[in-house]
Amino acid sequence: MPYSFALMGKEYAGLAWKFYVSPDSCDNPSHYEQYLRINAIGDHKIGMGITHLLLDCDEDGNAVAIAGFVTLRATSLVNTDGNGIKIVHPSVEISELAVSKDYERRGIGTGLIDLAISIADDLRSNLIGIKYIVLCADPKSVGFYEKRDFGKIGDLYETLREGWNNNCEPMYITLPESEPQ
Repeated sequence: MPYSFALMGKEYAGLAWKFYVSPDSCDNPSHYEQYLRINAIGDHKIGMGITHLLLDCDEDGNAVAIAGFVTLRATSLVNTDGNGIKIVHPSVEISELAVSKDYERRGIGTGLIDLAISIADDLRSNLIGIKYIVLCADPKSVGFYEKRDFGKIGDLYETLREGWNNNCEPMYITLPESEPQ
């Protein structure tokens, strides 16, 4: 079946209730399921994040399942220079990323990361300054992100957390330099 991207909206709410994350993939699968079902549309409305869906479609182009999703929002990485001055680095955050247990090991997660990089690159090239893509990785998914060139933030920068993700590993990737158009 072909895939297509769409923004999360009311028309996909029914499919969201059929989206399940494998507990083998992360420590908190219900968080991602509930986020998609309950929070994604509201977060879009209030400016907290926009959720991009990867839809599995039938031959007529009708969505039959949500294969995965990524939620993006603006954020910053902060570090302190030798004089104690805080320096802010504009960033895009992958605040949520999940793949349906029925679509694992098919490149869906990598495709969602590629989408995030493409969006960040387009924003940086045409609209706003962005230096990094950041995320807080579930402990079980750190290796997945490392294979895609994300590094652990460690003590390099300060990053914001929301409470539910306190056990996650902050990670980042630097966007390549681009030429002004």
